Amino acid sequence: MITRNTMALIEKFTVHHARRMGEQAAATGVIDIVDDFATRLPLNVILDVLDLPQEAHEVFHTWYPAMMNGINGGPQLRIEGQRANAEYHAYLDPLIEARRLAPGEDLLSRLVHAEVDGQRMSKDEIKSFASLILVAGAETTDKAIANLWYQLLANPSQWAAVQADPDLLD
Repeated sequence: MITRNTMALIEKFTVHHARRMGEQAAATGVIDIVDDFATRLPLNVILDVLDLPQEAHEVFHTWYPAMMNGINGGPQLRIEGQRANAEYHAYLDPLIEARRLAPGEDLLSRLVHAEVDGQRMSKDEIKSFASLILVAGAETTDKAIANLWYQLLANPSQWAAVQADPDLLD
């Protein structure tokens, strides 16, 4: 799943985004690797793990930063974060019900049907867990990817070494 999402983003990145980013870089001298790649990859993987519809990915790229900014931001950012989280929870409601009736192999289905000592998670607990996965999983991974790119670009000898031998990237 990670490889598929990475390759899909790279293909998109190298065709549409490369042209747009090249034009933008020529005009501004800036390429936004973070927004165009580092932030999208972990979100797309998390959404696939939860088996959320592909056409919904863009709205998650709006909800996720609002939720993150709402954690430590000022009063207005907290309100926006709470709104994004409430919208995410409302989005999940019918999906949780659908997974109760027809479970799949995805994490959301597993959460809906998991039992510990005969107890299942409540709908609110499932939605809270899904929020935690979205925010915590994407936050750590997008920062790691962004930091990787920063370090490679800030250290030209390392960048050259990775270009010469891509196995060094691991």
